[in-house]
Amino acid sequence: RTESASFGTSGFTQQGLGRSVPVSPVSGKYQSDEIYAEFYAPIFSEDMDIPLVSYLNIEGAYRYIDNDFAGTDDVWTVGLKYAPIPDIEIRGNITESVRAPAVTELFLPVSGTTSFAADPCDTALLANGPNPAARAANCASGGGGLPPIAQPFVSTVRNASVQGLTGGNVNLANETAEAWTAGVILRPRFVEGLQWSIDYVNFDIADSIETFTLTQVMEACYDADDFPNDFCNSFSRLPSGQVPPINAFQTGNVNAGQRTFKAYVSELLYSFDALGGAWNIQGSLQHITDSTRTLLGVTTDFRGEITNGASEWQANFRVGYARDKWSAFLQPRFIGEGIWDNDAAPDLYSVPGEGDVWLFNTGFRWEFTDQISAQVNINNLFDELPSPASIATGNDFVYDNIGRFYRASLLIRL
Repeated sequence: RTESASFGTSGFTQQGLGRSVPVSPVSGKYQSDEIYAEFYAPIFSEDMDIPLVSYLNIEGAYRYIDNDFAGTDDVWTVGLKYAPIPDIEIRGNITESVRAPAVTELFLPVSGTTSFAADPCDTALLANGPNPAARAANCASGGGGLPPIAQPFVSTVRNASVQGLTGGNVNLANETAEAWTAGVILRPRFVEGLQWSIDYVNFDIADSIETFTLTQVMEACYDADDFPNDFCNSFSRLPSGQVPPINAFQTGNVNAGQRTFKAYVSELLYSFDALGGAWNIQGSLQHITDSTRTLLGVTTDFRGEITNGASEWQANFRVGYARDKWSAFLQPRFIGEGIWDNDAAPDLYSVPGEGDVWLFNTGFRWEFTDQISAQVNINNLFDELPSPASIATGNDFVYDNIGRFYRASLLIRL
């Protein structure tokens, strides 16, 4: 499998006209050679008449990956499905997987940017970080082309932005993930068409691809035990210790993060005939118990944060009805209460979060003939708008920033 991309720029852009820095055309591709195998093994079946064993199946898969840039990896999964009686299925699986860097993450062209930074060597920040003693010692010693910083030191980059570069990174490695799930499915014979499941999901991602800010690059340099390190080559200082106003830094994608996600997920499917037509009910409910990211030794808790889509409770439902040539549906969506930022000071926001929100979509479809049909959809049926606090903090996208929205379509098959 080969993936490629190219980014073209005009002569105007390549000269840097109208921009702080020139932007050059960039192209790249990578090849991934892969071999995979899958297996499915029905160990026991209902025909064997074994007490409390309706069936027992084991399935799995293995894949070997050789990526031109990210290197080689093995990924695999093993799963089990066991039913003591036909109404109940117990299932689980263990998986090790990877995500190769995307073409854009590898070859994104270098372009100009500006940034402020919380300089870790500033006197006001010297005692912060996961290891304040190491930060202070590294700032004072200098090295790797960086001058020693004498205290007291007030960094100008805290209040005046500097120019730098940002872009892709061809040295990225694969993200790796370890995951396991366990759950149960109920298909009661006395309620035809009903299926309900609940699963526990647990996965950890290592070497996740992150885009570092100038602050994070500087912290990675000075907070590390192996000072000076590669991060120290990503920014520069003047002999005075200040960050220069131009050509100050280069940031981009790096393998540096760890992510953890744990949740209970429940799904419902129910189909039946009533009132002269066919009904179809679908629903999903998610309860997040853990959602964190660890970056440069600092763990950030996203659980319950609206901004990162990690409200503890979230649900989607859909009720559909079809009869003769027409059909209709109602789709409620629930977003549980949440806050903007778990790490923010209590008095940072006058409104720290948002309460529970219900949104409703609906639609109607009519088939005139086998070739012609029409459909009308209404999103946000009751015109629920985000609160002023959501708009002010930039979180209105989590809910709905349009209001009631109508869409009509006509389909003609020739």
